[in-house]
Amino acid sequence: MVQYTPARSSSSVLYQRSSDLTLQSNDLALVRLFMALQLGAGLALIISTATMCISFRVKRHPTWISFCVSWIISCLSYTLLLISGYETTPDPPFSLCLCQSVLIYGVPVLTSFATLALVVHLHFSMSALLHEDQESRTIHVSWLLLCPYVLFAIVIVEALELGLAQPELIIRGIFYCRSDAGTQGKVSSLLVALAAVVGMPCEIYTAVMVYRQWPKFRYAENPQKSSLAFLLRVACFTVAAVVAFCVSMLFTSKSTISSHPESVAGNILLALVPVAAFLTAGIGMDIVRSWMFWRWSSPVTFSS
Repeated sequence: MVQYTPARSSSSVLYQRSSDLTLQSNDLALVRLFMALQLGAGLALIISTATMCISFRVKRHPTWISFCVSWIISCLSYTLLLISGYETTPDPPFSLCLCQSVLIYGVPVLTSFATLALVVHLHFSMSALLHEDQESRTIHVSWLLLCPYVLFAIVIVEALELGLAQPELIIRGIFYCRSDAGTQGKVSSLLVALAAVVGMPCEIYTAVMVYRQWPKFRYAENPQKSSLAFLLRVACFTVAAVVAFCVSMLFTSKSTISSHPESVAGNILLALVPVAAFLTAGIGMDIVRSWMFWRWSSPVTFSS
């Protein structure tokens, strides 16, 4: 690792970059793949989320929209250098690098708890349907919406303070800027693990509850029935997201140089998660029908 003064920043602060940051053809191809996955998923989620909010033919619960928004923020965070035009520049401005490193440690917490909020909402929806308890459908919705973003704000403020206090720990890697401070990674990993530990049993409990009362659920005249298939999709996504994040953190921790082969593999795997998020919650037949303006006279199906 080497220290240098950013050429495009007026700040006299020194920070670090990988000593072998000069991009080879293979590295450049991987950077483009990583950026394409992140940016493509982000744009797809933006279009889907806008459709959910604007189209009268699509109905989604606020926790569903919050889930999509959290992944949009994640994609924008990882592509910040690309959006700013510094994706292949070894010395981006320190303020930009600091901003990205702070966001990257915050977005895993945001997305994991937004996923947990969606899982909890689905649990209460299923419980309300099976037990005919209408009041439980709106229980603590505000908390489900606020908690992921409050935790996100706490993590990025802590990361920002540490980055400003120890700017030499900010590293310009091949894919993005990050901090070499172990504390930030541990805090983020622990919070993600906490969300997974709470979310997975909740998913299992909900699935068991539905299975035990399947006859009642099967013949219930309620649009919440469509939530069962979505619950299974969320369960698969949660497992995949947690595995990808853990593998990425494991690979990255093996080397401080982001061009390390294992770190590259981990980051490409991590870039597939927002694509899975889009396939899980960002697309549906009602959304597709709302885009097919030439068939708007057809009956409309709403999803919860």
